Amino acid sequence: MEKEYLQPDRLPADEGMAATAGERAAEQKMPDDRIPEQARGELPKSPKKRLISIELCRIVCMLLVIFNHTLNQFYGVAGGAGYFAKYVNFINICAVGTFLIISGFFMFGGEFSYTNRLKKLLFEVLIPFAVILVCILLYRSYRAAAYWNADFFENLWTDCKELAKEILAWGLVGEYGYLWFVLAYTEIIVLYPVWYLLCKTDKPNTVARRVVIALSLASVAADNIVHIFALTFPVRIFSLINVNYLFVLLGYELKILYLSGKLQGKRCGLWGFIAYLAGVLLGMAFVSVEMFMHNSFSWYRYYLQTIPAIVSAVGLFVFFLNIKMKEQKLVYLIARAGMYIYLIQSPIHVILIDQHLNLLLFPHLGVFSYIVVFLVCAAASFLIGTAVEFIVEKLRYGQQKKSTKKV
Repeated sequence: MEKEYLQPDRLPADEGMAATAGERAAEQKMPDDRIPEQARGELPKSPKKRLISIELCRIVCMLLVIFNHTLNQFYGVAGGAGYFAKYVNFINICAVGTFLIISGFFMFGGEFSYTNRLKKLLFEVLIPFAVILVCILLYRSYRAAAYWNADFFENLWTDCKELAKEILAWGLVGEYGYLWFVLAYTEIIVLYPVWYLLCKTDKPNTVARRVVIALSLASVAADNIVHIFALTFPVRIFSLINVNYLFVLLGYELKILYLSGKLQGKRCGLWGFIAYLAGVLLGMAFVSVEMFMHNSFSWYRYYLQTIPAIVSAVGLFVFFLNIKMKEQKLVYLIARAGMYIYLIQSPIHVILIDQHLNLLLFPHLGVFSYIVVFLVCAAASFLIGTAVEFIVEKLRYGQQKKSTKKV
């Protein structure tokens, strides 16, 4: 049985968007040894105590996800407000990548426990995901019946069939699109044995892992060049993995550097923040080239498979990794609720869009309407998500107490 600190968190977002259940103590000082396990090919063990700075990083990234889903509703607004949304949104492009890096940082070490990971995936990710999908389906049918006089059950059946097609195609679009990460995270956990082998520290595994990372980075760079310069011919570099897996492996590489002492200290934190800003500015530069030289705009710039997203995600993680702060129970609770917050923000965005909140506020507040919509969605998502996590933990604690008494 794995110790709690070796288990994956619950998301971004199992490892990335949420932390393991129960209160965690945090300890900022980490071992500065040279990972003796490397000599015998074992995985370097994860820190025994969670860093509260990483828990805070999860919360910040969750806010960035919600802000991103707010700003992309305003891309079509004419004039300076639309440009504002397109450029400011680059501060958010690192969020999901950072969640995946956190996953890679904590995922490997200790026992293999593949069955436990699959169970956690089912009960802590997929079942809540299914509940949210049902909520969205019911809301869509209610909306169709209330506003367009459609038959509730007929519309529900039609939507269920369309959603089933999307899931079978392993992709979510439209009003389900904000939940795409659940599918990506499911892939990562199902393929965990592959990452486990790649993340052993003997020489063949290390060489294989770094070759895979290098080819993936080169593939992303080549694809970016094609889009930036609008090339009429493809430039492709073969790669074994997609960008989601790349972030996980980068998280593991960062852990090796951190545990060896090479990624610790205020200077590393400062360089991390500079890298984050560099990624943001590079993304803005890419959009400027596209809009002013090619007179076009593409959502592609905000996806994970771009060099700006990778640079800013690594930078943000390194920055938080080196922050020193006292532990806070509330921070741990909210971080553990990340899974629920992520899921709940999707239907809340759908409802706010239906209420035309952004359109009602924009004539009066202009660009500040972005902030209002974001705050409303963030407040509702965090309050509901944290409340659900609190209730779940209380129920789990009650069950454990009963089991202890029986024994």
